Amino acid sequence: MRGSTVVGFFGLVLMVAGLVIAVFGSRALATTEQVEGRVVSLRAVDELYAPDIAYVTRAGESRLLQSGTTTQPPYAIGVEVPIVYDLADAEWAEIDTWGARWLLPLIFIGAGGQLVFCALVWILIARRHERAIEALLRHGARVDGTVLSVEQDRSDDEAESHPWVILCQFVVPGDPRLRIVKSQRFWYDPRPHLTSPTLPICYDPRDPQRVVIDTRALPPDP
Repeated sequence: MRGSTVVGFFGLVLMVAGLVIAVFGSRALATTEQVEGRVVSLRAVDELYAPDIAYVTRAGESRLLQSGTTTQPPYAIGVEVPIVYDLADAEWAEIDTWGARWLLPLIFIGAGGQLVFCALVWILIARRHERAIEALLRHGARVDGTVLSVEQDRSDDEAESHPWVILCQFVVPGDPRLRIVKSQRFWYDPRPHLTSPTLPICYDPRDPQRVVIDTRALPPDP
């Protein structure tokens, strides 16, 4: 649950950043003018080509934009290209494309939206799992399970800290097979709080695979 909350928060940050970029970009474009330019030459950049575009401002001033946008196949010589230039800064101009206006904010918003969606799915799955456990604790059959061990779960080798789990074995009445069940994770060492060698086990009589250790007598995670 903690991880999904962090992922969801980071997704929201990305979405807000995308919206901020879109708003500031729109405000910046409000001080620009759009005109039609014409490709007059091409510059080779590795295996791509960047166009040089001649255009005339509304005031009648001729300018040349040496675009940093590279493409393959290249722009055709003589083709008309929309240009936006800054009315207050004669040095700033760029090719006016949908991608130049909206690609960056959409990347942020799209990536953030995916993270938020994944976080919501994880939270819903976790909530459903919690409700299933609560139903077993309230209505499931109960037996005493023997505590086999209390150990740290080191399945994530890269984690800085490792949670603790309790392993118990139990027998379902009428079935002599020994079954082993693992508790939920604890972010503290539960061994000092185990006052008995057994813990209650709750299971579904119709499906003994649905089982949970009743650890409600232990302190909650800090």
